[in-house]
Amino acid sequence: MSADGPLLGKTLLITRPLPEALATQRQAEELGARALLAPMLTIEPPTDPAPLAQAMADLTRFDGIILTSANGARAFLRALPTPMPPLPPCFAVGPKTAAILHSAGIEARAPEGRFSAQALAEQIVQWQGGGKGYLFLRAEQGRDELIDHLRSQGASVTCVAAYRAAATQRLPETVRYALNNNEVDAVLFFSGRTVQSFLAAVGDDGLLKKVTPVCLSPLTAEALAGHNLPAPLIAAHATSEDLLAAIRDHFSPISTPQDLPA
Repeated sequence: MSADGPLLGKTLLITRPLPEALATQRQAEELGARALLAPMLTIEPPTDPAPLAQAMADLTRFDGIILTSANGARAFLRALPTPMPPLPPCFAVGPKTAAILHSAGIEARAPEGRFSAQALAEQIVQWQGGGKGYLFLRAEQGRDELIDHLRSQGASVTCVAAYRAAATQRLPETVRYALNNNEVDAVLFFSGRTVQSFLAAVGDDGLLKKVTPVCLSPLTAEALAGHNLPAPLIAAHATSEDLLAAIRDHFSPISTPQDLPA
């Protein structure tokens, strides 16, 4: 933890899965915050691995491979045959997902500025045109905006579960203690599934009445509907950096952009 910084004295609760939770924890601590971890989803292999194996057996039949998360990118790399076969173009939701592929020597294109499934779908159509066939590797449970947009442009999309995100049933004791003693200033949500898992594990909205929810996107914030929580902060763009910037600006509005770690 930094000895100073715009979030000094604030306690943040990070609910995203590992290993990304650790990177967000480091970023928060560089801003001076105390950062607690409560990963509310555990990344596991898909319930039925056969569809993934079948898709990976003949990747050349697709015009592109679509990945909308770091977990999907890692699952894709684990499932690749050895030696690596010829691959169609790969498309990633953002630079961090693309970087995982780049680290394995695989080129990947990602949109600039907007990092969402909808933005990626729109960009793929601009890059590739309509009428193409894609393999979309994602979690067992996910939204269909990307699929719907591509199909509306005449594309065919083969959607295959590359992993599943299992809900965590209990909070770590250190986190439960911090909530019970009103020590948590903000809780960070990176998906609707993490919101649902976290609220189920907490069990009592009253423990969160002084905790500011901070959401990666408006879609993530929708999962808070019906719960008696403070109004959420929403990141300007769907990145951990922008999410932390929203927290910084909320709690320390006189800070400058230079305060945020790269």
